[in-house]
Order: sequence, then structure tokens, then C-alpha cells
Amino acid sequence: MKRVILFIVFCFIVASTASAQTYEAVTADNEVNTVETVQVKIVTTVETEEFITLKYINSQIAAVRTKIQELEDELIELRALEYQVRLKAEKVKLVEVE
Repeated sequence: MKRVILFIVFCFIVASTASAQTYEAVTADNEVNTVETVQVKIVTTVETEEFITLKYINSQIAAVRTKIQELEDELIELRALEYQVRLKAEKVKLVEVE
């Protein structure tokens, strides 16, 4: 799981470096009570602005983790099904290859 998070962070860093984005805290001092709610302005070279918070990023990470868990659960079910099917399939006599 740590590898997935590190990979996501790495991709984000690479993507932000490639698009020449700059970051600037918008929230003033003593305006909010948690670091998760501080707004940071992201400005790219094409002058588009996007506001993002750690809370938003953490919610996106949680959503990705949920999807990963769902896929892992599906994979477990498929492997169990594969095992049961393989047990039956291996009992079938096959045509001999000449």
C-alpha cells in the first residue's frame, strides 16, 4: 500500500514539474484551524488556476484506496473461482496431441 501511495505522489510530482506549475498558499495566517483546510493555489504556465486542499487530496487518496480494496476483493474471488474451475477442468480427459 505504501508503494501505491509513493507512486501516486511521484506521479503527481513528475506531472506538476512537467507542466511548470507553481504553488502559493491562499489561506491567510490564523484563518483556519487545521492544515487540511488550507487552500493552496496551483498556477500553470498557461495561467489556469486551481485551488486544492490537503483534505481534498486525502479524500481522493481514500477513494483510490477503496477502489484498490474492491479490486483486490474481486481478484480474490476470481482466484477462488479459477481454483474451483481448474479442479474440475483437470479431471476432463483431453484429446491427445499427435
